[in-house]
Amino acid sequence: MNLLAYDGSFNGLLSVTYYCLKNSIKPDYVFKFDNLPKASITKINTANYFNALKFLISKIGKRDLQNIYYAYLSEIENVESLIISYVFYKITNTTKKEIILTFHQIVQIVLHEVFYLSKEITFSKINDILFAKINPHNNILILLSNYFSEKLPKDTWLIYDSKRYSMFFYNNGKKLIFRNVKFNLDSNNDLIENLWKTIIQCKKIS
Repeated sequence: MNLLAYDGSFNGLLSVTYYCLKNSIKPDYVFKFDNLPKASITKINTANYFNALKFLISKIGKRDLQNIYYAYLSEIENVESLIISYVFYKITNTTKKEIILTFHQIVQIVLHEVFYLSKEITFSKINDILFAKINPHNNILILLSNYFSEKLPKDTWLIYDSKRYSMFFYNNGKKLIFRNVKFNLDSNNDLIENLWKTIIQCKKIS
């Protein structure tokens, strides 16, 4: 079996895809570094990320690359293997209908949830900060935040993904993304206190 592993990032996924294409490998399973089984696994780092990005854009174009990102956000188990298979078929111009169909179905599911939540999210105003809590099936915090950055450009707001303990904070055009954020949501005072502690102390990831 072809077993690979990467760091779980999108850059890492592009590096894994590039590695597979260059070595004509279709992995049976792609693990993340923080969830490795006791087996012989090839670990791929992100050193070739920039080469991978240029190569994939030249072979499949920016639109398909964007769709790969959407599929990646689904967090479906071993979706990486499906993505790599999809890229293989796109580059070789061969048809594998079930792979292509499944890939596009996943992309549409992710985009549908973004569209649905962008209309359904309700913000509460706490001390001049708009706050919204979400618990999405897909990892779409960034996509939602891009939408609200355009919709609410003059407001200060945050969206908290309680499933992944991630937070996006927007203030006067400045964007901060935090992870491993666990709010005590029992009271508004707790929220504001924890928010500022998080902004000061948490590790910025984007």
